[in-house]
Amino acid sequence: MIQKLKGGVLATLSGLTACHCFATDVSNSFSNNNVGKQIAANLMITEADYIDTIPVILTATRMSQPVNTAPAAVTVISREMIVASGLQEVGDLLRLVPGFQVGYFNGISMSLAYHGFTGNYDRRLQVLIDGRSAYMPFLSTVEWLSLPLDISEVEKVEVIRSSNAPVYGANAMQGVINIITRKPFEDEGFMLEGRWGTHDITGTDSNLSDLEWKNIRHKLDDRKYLLRYANSFNELDYRITFGYQKDSGFKNVADTKQLNLLHFVSQYQINTAESLDVQIGARMGDMHTFSYGVDDPIRNKSVESQYQSVSWSRALADSQELKVHFYHNYYDQDDEIRIANVLDWGVYYGTAERFDLELEHVLKAYENIRLMLGAGVRLDRIKSKHLIASENYVNDRSGRVFGNLEWFLTDRFVVNGGVMLEHNEQIGAYYSPRLAMNFLATDEHIFRASVTRAIRSPSILENNVDIAQRTDNGDIIEQLHISQTHLKPERQYSAELGYMFIARNQKLRFDTKLFVEYVRDGILEADECGVSSSPWVWGNNTRANIQGIESQLYYKPHRRFFMNLSHSRTSTNAHYHKCDNWTADLAVDLKDAERDISHTVPKDTFSGLFSFALTPALQWSFTYYYVTEMKWLQDGNIVKEHDRLDTSIDWNKPLPFSSNLNLSVTFQNMLNDYVEIQKETVFEQRAFLKARYEW
Repeated sequence: MIQKLKGGVLATLSGLTACHCFATDVSNSFSNNNVGKQIAANLMITEADYIDTIPVILTATRMSQPVNTAPAAVTVISREMIVASGLQEVGDLLRLVPGFQVGYFNGISMSLAYHGFTGNYDRRLQVLIDGRSAYMPFLSTVEWLSLPLDISEVEKVEVIRSSNAPVYGANAMQGVINIITRKPFEDEGFMLEGRWGTHDITGTDSNLSDLEWKNIRHKLDDRKYLLRYANSFNELDYRITFGYQKDSGFKNVADTKQLNLLHFVSQYQINTAESLDVQIGARMGDMHTFSYGVDDPIRNKSVESQYQSVSWSRALADSQELKVHFYHNYYDQDDEIRIANVLDWGVYYGTAERFDLELEHVLKAYENIRLMLGAGVRLDRIKSKHLIASENYVNDRSGRVFGNLEWFLTDRFVVNGGVMLEHNEQIGAYYSPRLAMNFLATDEHIFRASVTRAIRSPSILENNVDIAQRTDNGDIIEQLHISQTHLKPERQYSAELGYMFIARNQKLRFDTKLFVEYVRDGILEADECGVSSSPWVWGNNTRANIQGIESQLYYKPHRRFFMNLSHSRTSTNAHYHKCDNWTADLAVDLKDAERDISHTVPKDTFSGLFSFALTPALQWSFTYYYVTEMKWLQDGNIVKEHDRLDTSIDWNKPLPFSSNLNLSVTFQNMLNDYVEIQKETVFEQRAFLKARYEW
């Protein structure tokens, strides 16, 4: 058991890695340093890597790699950064990553974008939680605020900032976000936490100068409570978390939510070679929907999100590693109401499920070559009489085989190659390859070049959208949204040149990349150019060329101070045809039928996190964000150039009997109010007080 280890190489390695890759599962299973050193050697990580704590990542190839040999640009959001940021939701952490945009299009739904080019729901980013995809077939996205996970359980987030479809498949077309949770033994004992928050604490949109208690005490409309217990029994480590959250969302918008959380995580060391991880999570409650008018009124929405995950891993002879992972995701929403006693309505009414089984095998083919081979099968299914006009499940069965190679041509040249072959019932067979080379010019200076082709298959929803106002017997009153026949997959071709500097003392890390991305056959809704009563049609009507530069810098000159900076600058040329089903006699100028959507990608984004340990017990930090003007697609509006300043103070006090008290206060957006995605979602000044007691 790892909590029984007293230092050494293996303990350090375990602190740098997490349980998505089998390599970490192996590290948890040994109780002597010699075995740990042998595994470390087989992973091609040297003693210097442990001493200098070069970040080790798992997500780029599904194999443990120091960041200097990874085939893609990577951002690691550490636990240190999570605490210092003062951010309250897991999705908000992506504001710290170069090229990412985060916004709320109401108080119950969040949207993320990498290089813009998205709307209410992003379908081009793969989101993993300990290796389990959090993708929800119901809306073809991740519903961030309904995830059965609390931010206090997150140890780190690895973000692959480029297409990673050759490793994780269709939804990784633009990148991968891997959320790695804390091990149960890291949270041993009880924890009770309360959070109280308020919106618009000043009553102004300028600054905090007139902050008064009377403005706060009547507006504590954001509350969260957590109770957690973790312990060990023989070779079993486990943690269980209960939670409750309630808030009123944005001002003057019907988007309140009230959610309950249950999350169970366990790790069982079967023997020195085998381990078994079991996770179960559920989040459920009630929300209010956002109203778009008489035909889409305010109504209550009940939500149930749950998952079950089982992962078994074993160390084989000759440093080989084997992992089998099965998980089941379930999501259900019910917002059905009766409109004017005429028809039922409920755009967000329906159920979605995913069943996934996957096998991974990491092996060392030669002294300088490692391989990761894998295969998986999956069933996605949804039913919704309002979204796809079906009260029966519509299925999408798929299979995949994939592989990645890491080849040290010399001590200085590393080649990474990978490919994903997929087949599903939507479009048939397709594949996504990648080739990358890293040149370690010195121990501090690293250069990288890579090319990737990514394919994203249309989702079940995109292929089957059928939203209409219908009578009780099913007759269509008005067709609102429908799918184009025979949708094609989206394609992205990308290339990047990267440079990384890692100081020998690890106090400074800097990386930058030049990139180009070409998106073709992008799927977006389009109208029929003025044809009366025509529906919006989902079709392959979008293309985009995106190029730019991204940089990030982490600097920790002293144990009491660190800063993390990120910046992205892009140049975009993107268009979509606002007409669908074109005909030769369509009475519209074809030039007028093409719309420039280049402004969906902001020209510049920046974030800066600065943290100071004023005393061993008191930490002060502030974070600055800046985004130039951009347009969120679908229901979004143009968001003007804006900036935001957050600050957080964290105080930690050890108490008798091995207990601990932690208090923190966070102020968000100490500058002017700004619009998040829609004109109704105005982000005002906010304050949060959090108290945590551990024993």
